[in-house]
Amino acid sequence: MLDATTTRSAHTPHSLREAWIALAGLSAVFLFEMLDNSILNVALPTIGRELHASTTGLQWVTGAYAVVFGGLMLTFGALADRFGRRRIMLIGLVLLALASLATAFVTTAEQLIAVRVAMGVAAAMTTPGSLALAFRLFEEDGLRVRATTLISTVGLVGLAIGPTVGGFVLAIAPWQVLLLVNVPIAILAIIGVRVASPQTRRRNCTETPSTWRARSSAPRRSCSLSSHRRCSWRRARVPGFRG
Repeated sequence: MLDATTTRSAHTPHSLREAWIALAGLSAVFLFEMLDNSILNVALPTIGRELHASTTGLQWVTGAYAVVFGGLMLTFGALADRFGRRRIMLIGLVLLALASLATAFVTTAEQLIAVRVAMGVAAAMTTPGSLALAFRLFEEDGLRVRATTLISTVGLVGLAIGPTVGGFVLAIAPWQVLLLVNVPIAILAIIGVRVASPQTRRRNCTETPSTWRARSSAPRRSCSLSSHRRCSWRRARVPGFRG
């Protein structure tokens, strides 16, 4: 079954409380993804004055993150399926922490845009695995629904309160703090994902269009060849997999 299924931890949580470390880490990942979309908008006038950025430069400060995030998310999703969601997510979280720390040394708009590009790459690396790891953390469908709902709620709350939190922080601290806050979020996420979330990686599995077609048609072929038996999708064997 190792070639056909994803490697799981020996202990499967039977409640959300048993997996609170992993859920806290995955919630922190989704919080960063949503919070970063809105928290920086209120600081654009201040950034423009301090970095002498043009209107176009300010547009790229916010747009570079969104463009890179959206453009690379599917690519990193495919890489996560091949090399492991947990591994790709941890690499993305380390990149997020480093890029956020680099904000303290930014002196020009171009440097800030480069930081935002790196943060967009980090978001693209962490997004595909956040809800997927939460889904694979539990065996029971009810717990899966509750876990994904919890993580999604945390992210949506971050999206909603981002401008308010950004305005409050900007009133008492430099604008760089709005991005440096990602460092403790990344650390919390790394701890949760590293300590409590199972490693997921498909072995000996090459995803190609022909594989997809074979996978979708294999149950039909199995049913036609063994019509004298009860047709069961679970008993259909897929070429290239053992189990």
